[in-house]
Amino acid sequence: MKHGLLNRWVRLLFMLSFIALDVIQYHTAHSGGTSYAAHLGGFGAGMCIGAVVLHNLESEWYERKILQPMAGVALLLYAVYAVVKTATQWPPEPYWGEEPCCRQLLDCPDLEPGWFSSFSCRGEAGHELKIGGAIVETCAAMLQGYNTQQGITA
Repeated sequence: MKHGLLNRWVRLLFMLSFIALDVIQYHTAHSGGTSYAAHLGGFGAGMCIGAVVLHNLESEWYERKILQPMAGVALLLYAVYAVVKTATQWPPEPYWGEEPCCRQLLDCPDLEPGWFSSFSCRGEAGHELKIGGAIVETCAAMLQGYNTQQGITA
């Protein structure tokens, strides 16, 4: 569809405006509870799947010979990477930013997994690991906070 109201340039402008809006929202209303990396990965995977699976009514030679194979290879590499990373590193570590609270709990060998529900991971400054309203940062403080909450004395 080269002519008409929804030609490829209008669609491209529409997609770029959505991307620009998302980037602006990221910089102006950044939320600690939103995984922007997951959104970016979902966008990339969706574009690759669309390029490989969807039928293009007016495909050009470079789309069939270059873009579709490249998208298929990128999708395959992405899938292999996701499976290998998940199998070798659980829970996944963040690529940037703070370490999430769940990771702090898992890195403490003295805590039992059944105790994790006693902790909360929200705060005014982002990811603050708390138990009983007190912020805990070290493994010893986590264990002491749990024992105090449960009424256990050493």
